[in-house]
Formats: sequence, C-alpha cells, structure tokens
Amino acid sequence: MKFLIFRTENDDANQKGELVGVEYGAGIDDVMHKIICAINDDLAARPENQNCEIHTYAPDTLGSTLLKKTVTLPGTRFEFMGVVAPLYSSQNRLHPYLVEASEY
Repeated sequence: MKFLIFRTENDDANQKGELVGVEYGAGIDDVMHKIICAINDDLAARPENQNCEIHTYAPDTLGSTLLKKTVTLPGTRFEFMGVVAPLYSSQNRLHPYLVEASEY
C-alpha cells in the first residue's frame, strides 16, 4: 500500500494541497511512525518554524486500531495534525495534513 502525505490547503483538512511525502507499507499501522516523522520534517523545514517545538498527532479515529493489525483499504483518508509551538508565544499553530492510502 502507498500512503500519500499532503499538506492541506487553507487549513481545510478535506482539501489536498502540496504532496510532501510518500510512505510504503502493508497498512497504516506499519507506516504510522514514518508518516509522523515526514510531517515533522516538513514543518521543521519551514523558515517560520525555526526554533519552535514541533509535534504531530495521529488521527483519534485510529484509537484502538493501533493495538491490533487492521486492513487499510485503498482510498482511505487519515487526518493528522501538526503542531508548531513557538518558544515565546501563548498559542500554538495547528497544521492539518491529509494522508491517503492507494494501491502501489
């Protein structure tokens, strides 16, 4: 299975934007860590995020599926949330990402 990682347009999690990464694995469980690293790397590469803490959260809908192997079907979409925490700011910046599963 191929997982396409998109930065979303205008913070709308349903609208695909720029393709920022591709990961390969049998299912979402196999590539979860790689997807999180790819999103963190994308956020860290932006100049406005220099000297900020960066975190990425997997979709809550996966909750219990992380504990067991699940079948990921082509066309399934997953929403990840990138968080940029500036050192001297009272608010974090949220950046939604869309991950879409497809055939090889």
